[in-house]
Amino acid sequence: MDRLPRSAHIATVYVTIVSIFLGLALEDLVSIVRSIEHPTLFEWAVAVFVVHIILNAWVGFSSLAISIQLVPNPWDAANVFLLSAAHFSLNSFVGAEPHMFFGAAGIYMFVGGLTLLYNVYRASTDPGSGVIVKNFYLLLFLNVWGGCSYLLFAYLAYEQLLGDTIELIIALFSIPTATLWLWVFWRAWSRSSIEQTEGT
Repeated sequence: MDRLPRSAHIATVYVTIVSIFLGLALEDLVSIVRSIEHPTLFEWAVAVFVVHIILNAWVGFSSLAISIQLVPNPWDAANVFLLSAAHFSLNSFVGAEPHMFFGAAGIYMFVGGLTLLYNVYRASTDPGSGVIVKNFYLLLFLNVWGGCSYLLFAYLAYEQLLGDTIELIIALFSIPTATLWLWVFWRAWSRSSIEQTEGT
């Protein structure tokens, strides 16, 4: 693939666009939470969870973007817009019935996994990036596992088989799960950097 000179590096533009969209998603979430009269603990928990995954998305996008010097293609733009649309869609289910939020979260996990796979593969095509796809397999597993789990929770909640307490526990447990995803990402990122240094 053709390389661009460093002066024409796309990272700054790419990260700026991602930051704008994710900032708008965060602003949209705040607006939705403010519109809810007397938010329940469940609604606060899912709101904190969504803030966390917006942060995760920014860290993932920006970290991978700054590592590559590739000619941009239409899929780069589609990748940004797809995950941004997923964030806004997930926001709209904050304050909805638990089964609806769990279902939306499950779909988001699969979308997030697809965008992660694309970003990692895209970065790995630049020999100078040091990104190795296999280092991120555990992250992809977490996305698939999370997507399947949330869809299962959505079904159980829809059938009223969980109860308010279990639904709240699931929402609260989602927050450290998002932190786990971020930690695993940094481990994979650091391992790629170490392997790149050892290979030079």
